Amino acid sequence: MTIALVFEIALGVLGLALALSIWWSKHDDVSLVCPLDGNCDEVMRSRYSRFLGIPLEIYGMSYYLFVVLVSAAFLLFPDTFFSPLGLVFFFASLASAVAACILSGIQFFVLHSRCTWCFGSALISIAIFIIAFLWL
Repeated sequence: MTIALVFEIALGVLGLALALSIWWSKHDDVSLVCPLDGNCDEVMRSRYSRFLGIPLEIYGMSYYLFVVLVSAAFLLFPDTFFSPLGLVFFFASLASAVAACILSGIQFFVLHSRCTWCFGSALISIAIFIIAFLWL
């Protein structure tokens, strides 16, 4: 389980860095380069880039920070894994993976545009969920 927790922390840090870079690019009104053939700016500035008036990258930063902190707590205090915090972590990772799939579908089927960084974040969220699922 230690290796899985270290991997969760690494994924959380990577996701946090990704969400931060998206936030900075939007905050500084700088175009984000889309490495694969896509239009990151169109996706990141669409009406779907907010939920309840809050930019999605803020949710992402909060979630990934939560993943890092809770995974570190599980690593340092293994007894807390089988506490209510473990269930909260599992359901948060499930909600994030579902949201990532929905948002990816919106990119393809509604916006007809792609954002490499958004898909990267979606893959990270799904990987975090898969690891959390395998823990149970």
